[in-house]
Amino acid sequence: MRILLAIHTNDERQQARGFLSQGGFEDVIEAATGADAIAALDQTGSTAIDVVVLDMALEDSDGIEACANIRLLPRHRDTPVVVLAAAGDVQTLSQAFVAGASDYLFKPFHDIELVARMRSITRNKVQFDRRRGYERELQRLRRPGSIWRSGDGPVVDADTGLLGRQVLTETLLWHGQCEDKKRIAVLVAQVDALISYRHLNGAEATGAMLRTVTEALSRESSRLDDRLVAYDTGSFALVGLSDSEEFLRGERLRKRVVDLRIPHLESALRETVSVSVGVSVGTRIGRDKVAQLLPDAIRAVEQAAAEGGNRVVCVDEFR
Repeated sequence: MRILLAIHTNDERQQARGFLSQGGFEDVIEAATGADAIAALDQTGSTAIDVVVLDMALEDSDGIEACANIRLLPRHRDTPVVVLAAAGDVQTLSQAFVAGASDYLFKPFHDIELVARMRSITRNKVQFDRRRGYERELQRLRRPGSIWRSGDGPVVDADTGLLGRQVLTETLLWHGQCEDKKRIAVLVAQVDALISYRHLNGAEATGAMLRTVTEALSRESSRLDDRLVAYDTGSFALVGLSDSEEFLRGERLRKRVVDLRIPHLESALRETVSVSVGVSVGTRIGRDKVAQLLPDAIRAVEQAAAEGGNRVVCVDEFR
């Protein structure tokens, strides 16, 4: 994740950079003025900036104005902006949020506060990017005459060896064409705190962990009509006809991963690797109806993750 520090004094910028480095955030660029911040954000062809830490006391401009100008940049209408305000300056904070701020810290801030904000934003950004991807895929799925093509991406996921998201699209298309009113279920399992696991253990160990999780989830995909695919890194989807016990299937998926007892050293709150599971159940009565099951399951898994993870949330049109 790339962070822009737009902070007035050099000492505060260097302090913030040091805090971020200790927390594992090394990709940081600096700006001392509002003009420099806008120029950095407006550069084309450079790596996108994922979050802005914006001082309300910049040298050349009012922080409120700078925040509003950031929101005028088409590429950064949704970029998180964390504003830094003097302790107790509620009026400035209120104006900053009107101008488009996403979060805030009072000065002087502590290392734990800054790093915690960045980690929270990272988790939210992953969910936001995933949802945008799901929405794009759903639009493609609903487009009349749309079909899956091998050129859309790899058929097999490199990390897990499972079939990839294009096969999920094809599966949902097939179910949507049946229209026999049979019940169908989509279960999405998402590894909790995957980003921090990768940061703490490295890419090689993360790949090994995902393969172990894949093996555990594959044991639940045993029926002839089941299709287990790797939808995204650390995210799996299981599609098949419903047996009216989909919540219990979700619980079995969750428990299979917990029973692996793979250590997770993120914090005292998370001792082992776990998954959040979202379940969506509906009827095969049209392509649009079936296509909607995937985003419903995604919203359910996001809710499960937001509530602390290692749990199942089910959406069933018959309940």
